[in-house]
Amino acid sequence: MLTRRCFLISAAMAVAALFFQATPCHAKTAFMIGNSFSHNSGLYSLSALAQQDSNKLTIGAHINSGSPLHNIWGRPDDGREISPDFGKFRDALPKHKWDVVTLQPFYKRPYEGFPQSSMQTDIDSILLVIELTRKNPANNNTKFYIYTSWPFLWTGKPFQEAWDKTTVNDPSTPTAHSRDYYEHLVKRLRSRTDAEIFIIPIPEVMYELDKKMQAGKVPGISGIGDIMGDKLHLDAGLGHYLAGVTVYATLFGKNPAGLVKPDGHYDGKNSNLFTPQVYKVLHQTIWEVVSNHAYTGVVTKPEEQDVPGERTK
Repeated sequence: MLTRRCFLISAAMAVAALFFQATPCHAKTAFMIGNSFSHNSGLYSLSALAQQDSNKLTIGAHINSGSPLHNIWGRPDDGREISPDFGKFRDALPKHKWDVVTLQPFYKRPYEGFPQSSMQTDIDSILLVIELTRKNPANNNTKFYIYTSWPFLWTGKPFQEAWDKTTVNDPSTPTAHSRDYYEHLVKRLRSRTDAEIFIIPIPEVMYELDKKMQAGKVPGISGIGDIMGDKLHLDAGLGHYLAGVTVYATLFGKNPAGLVKPDGHYDGKNSNLFTPQVYKVLHQTIWEVVSNHAYTGVVTKPEEQDVPGERTK
């Protein structure tokens, strides 16, 4: 009898161990709407980053290259990349439960019969997406994140200057890839809806990292241009990894220290730059920005800067 009891206890402990190993610490579902800039986060590679941290992130996406939000909304059947498990955003958002929806504003002149993108077209499009998502009662508490687009380098304007550009807080203001613009946008959106709206601060990370690069603090990299694939997009290696880890750290409120490039993901021309020294500076910079940013929703105490943060309720 004692032997049988010991066997049952041992079996129960083994099952429990398997359960805890298989159960992620935190599981989230996220749907991403945008263009190639959103694709630069690695999209489905985000799940591999979360897995390293014993978390689970299920990604759905509707990506339409070169398109601003009002064009994506107005042409819901178009898309370069549509997640096969969930379909296009018009179906995916109300038919599934989402913890997170990300939306990426983007500057575009009048395009394919649509007007120039502006603060008003961004506000209208985002509010329509919130309304569509909430048609499913399971999404009443979905959080919405503005995936901030970085400045275009083809303008010839230095990255720092472009991101620091003062932007007029007016609905008619053309969409601008600047800090000012996104802060104005979030404040206006928060005044129009009770949905929780935050920012994923990729350009802010690039801004702070660029300063460190130019100061010689990032081995092998002299400026933000070194991790760009062209004058618009981040390189598929370290550049995409920067964007992906910033997304992950923001959505989960976690310090990314200890993460590495997942095998088979974030492979690009500068993959040789994935060194312990670069990881350290990159992760520190991401967490400094994410944990101190006014609009990420991540809150930490000063003494907790090097440990996982906690999201506001």
